Amino acid sequence: MYRPPRVSRLRHQRRKQGIVRATLFLLLFISIAVAAVYFSYHPIFSIQSINVEGDTMAAAAVTALLEEPLEEKLFYLFPKRNIFLYPVDRMEALVLDTFPMLSSVHIDREGKVLAVTTEERIPFGVFCPEDAEAEPGAECFVLDKDGYIFATEASITISTGTGSLPRFEKKTTTLSPLKTTFLPVSIFEKLKEILATLFAAGFAPVLVVVEEAGDYRITFKDGGTVLLSPDRDPTLAVEALDLLLKSDEFTKKGYSLNTVEYVDLRFGGKIYYKPR
Repeated sequence: MYRPPRVSRLRHQRRKQGIVRATLFLLLFISIAVAAVYFSYHPIFSIQSINVEGDTMAAAAVTALLEEPLEEKLFYLFPKRNIFLYPVDRMEALVLDTFPMLSSVHIDREGKVLAVTTEERIPFGVFCPEDAEAEPGAECFVLDKDGYIFATEASITISTGTGSLPRFEKKTTTLSPLKTTFLPVSIFEKLKEILATLFAAGFAPVLVVVEEAGDYRITFKDGGTVLLSPDRDPTLAVEALDLLLKSDEFTKKGYSLNTVEYVDLRFGGKIYYKPR
């Protein structure tokens, strides 16, 4: 088809102009990208130090751990040490996973310094897998108020001591129960209510054994053991125990809590005990 020379020249010019605009746009984009990468490394935008606050023995180790993700790059180009790019959520999760003795970690930026606030778990009791003390090399572990197992007993004995903490036992197939819970949280809360009620009534539990059926065998500091079911009302159970210990039938036989093998409080209004 015949095209007038003028039309062909116009189309050719437009094509050249389009190529020039696209080239300029590409060069502008590359220049901006290069400038962004360059300035992202500038010291004014870089995290200079990490300050770990809070009462933690692992401050130096936490600092060293947090340096690792800061050395990484985003899209293989931008440094994560940049004050706008550091991966705060991942860093907090990394610390909690590496140091289970910490219950919380919060990272905030103060200028070019990362302020890390930590809170340590408070020991509530000692968990020993059943028969652990009789097995060579077996370990006991420390759990917090939620039943979360966060350290070996040996690792914290020097600093805080665990001698006055109640001990918990149950069978387990896990070689290392670290980072697990002794019982589901709702069940452990109920167990704590039982223990608190016993303490308030003058009994001092020192050992709680969770039987295979889920019942509790609780031994006291001054001797004596009671059996309780998880769903037993602790107030009613303590009242029933107190009535038994003061009853003529019990005292006239010369019995006391530490002279019988156990008192069974699992069956509501019926109380059983087994003489030694």
